[in-house]
Amino acid sequence: MQPAQPQAGAAQRMSGSTASPRRAAKRMQPAQPQVDTAAELRRLRQNYRSISMSIAVLLASVAAYVVTAKVTLLFYHPNIEQTIELAQKTLVWGGKPEPVEAFLFRLGVLTIPLFMVGAFMLLTKTRLSSIEWERYFKPLSIGFVLL
Repeated sequence: MQPAQPQAGAAQRMSGSTASPRRAAKRMQPAQPQVDTAAELRRLRQNYRSISMSIAVLLASVAAYVVTAKVTLLFYHPNIEQTIELAQKTLVWGGKPEPVEAFLFRLGVLTIPLFMVGAFMLLTKTRLSSIEWERYFKPLSIGFVLL
């Protein structure tokens, strides 16, 4: 017994015309959804704006921390001679305490989040929020990568 052969005129009967089966199949395909290009453009601009603003906030907070660290290094000179002597006596493998580096680390942990909040508030609550951030996306991205 042979399988049933599809009838060549089935598409024609379904469409109700005498057009070729290929044309009838095209008419039977579902319609493509309409793409709102204005909404898509707004969404892309919003993405560029949010990413650019995030990069600007990070760069501003790191720059503020660098300034804070430089000022700290100008004034913070601990006397660690006694600490070094004690470390050489008690530590098996020697070593040298690094109070300046430890202080800078603690300073960064405390100040960078505060600088990030401050930079975000500055960029969103002032006239800077009206900047077209997508124009600055590439320079900010390059600056962030170079940092």
